[in-house]
Amino acid sequence: MGVGDYDIYGSEHFERWEHDTGIAIEPNDILIIHTGYHKHYPENWTDRQEVDETKYFIRHPGPTREFAEWLLERRVRWLAVDVGSADHPMNTVIRRLRADEAEDAEQKLGRSLDEIFPRRTTRSCTPSCSPTT
Repeated sequence: MGVGDYDIYGSEHFERWEHDTGIAIEPNDILIIHTGYHKHYPENWTDRQEVDETKYFIRHPGPTREFAEWLLERRVRWLAVDVGSADHPMNTVIRRLRADEAEDAEQKLGRSLDEIFPRRTTRSCTPSCSPTT
């Protein structure tokens, strides 16, 4: 799908893949996302030429919140990604701990990380739960 450092993917990438391949992602499917970033992992035994821990753990592409909701709606059973985390690295504590990388990510993405990954200020609650659960 052509994703690279700090890039963001969402449901539109997978719906386009479904359209292009004619294969549907069905309820209970296992979705494995191959970004190619596995080659940067330090324990990559096949080709050590591209090992780069920073790239693997901090610069890998990641999803939007909308993508997580899409997975739930589609009832995908299990998700695997060939990166350090299924979260976008700039939607984790890394954003605070590595301000230099956060700045580079904002520059690459063309907008602020707070805009892309806003903090939730309210918690949704169904009628069956109490605000403290």
